[in-house]
Amino acid sequence: MIVCPSCNSSRIAHFRLDSDWGYGGDWYEANERDDAGYTPDDIASFDENERPDISCKVCCACGACFD
Repeated sequence: MIVCPSCNSSRIAHFRLDSDWGYGGDWYEANERDDAGYTPDDIASFDENERPDISCKVCCACGACFD
């Protein structure tokens, strides 16, 4: 059984977003560009908002996202 690592709930859902058909959302760096060691490909993907496909588990109780 899958449980949330944050609150130990077993109310877990699977979330998948395919960037080819998913709409909305933002894609940008969480750290300062000069300090984080982002690659040129990372920077280009941020600048063009080229989001990756996302697949994760989401806790229905607390909203935590995890793999």
